[in-house]
Amino acid sequence: MRRQFDVNVFGTVAIIKAVVPGMRQRRAEHIITITSVGGLIPSTTLGIYNGSKFALEGITRSLAAEVSRFGIHVTAVEPGAFRTDWSGRSLHHAARSIPDYDELIDPISNTPAGFNGRQPAIPTKPATRYCS
Repeated sequence: MRRQFDVNVFGTVAIIKAVVPGMRQRRAEHIITITSVGGLIPSTTLGIYNGSKFALEGITRSLAAEVSRFGIHVTAVEPGAFRTDWSGRSLHHAARSIPDYDELIDPISNTPAGFNGRQPAIPTKPATRYCS
């Protein structure tokens, strides 16, 4: 849980804190955060991931209201299943200790490995839209 929030929330906030002072001086910039559809719609067995993305959604929306007067725009992008390594070697499962959940978790746990590398969305497409 700590690693998930370190990357998705605290890492993003650290970067934002580092760049906002210069953006305020220039009075015209744009911050784009990459959250997830999981930050809007929770999924079974992904509570920690969803929680980190819900947190980032709230932070992004609050930030947008706070910095708009300085000409800084803030956008949260909520992609779905992008063809990244999230369902491959980057995926970590917590140890199971409650057998009552096996029937729920087993089908879900076996899906990501077969999905890895075949996700429908390609990351470079939105990157070229926002970064060109």
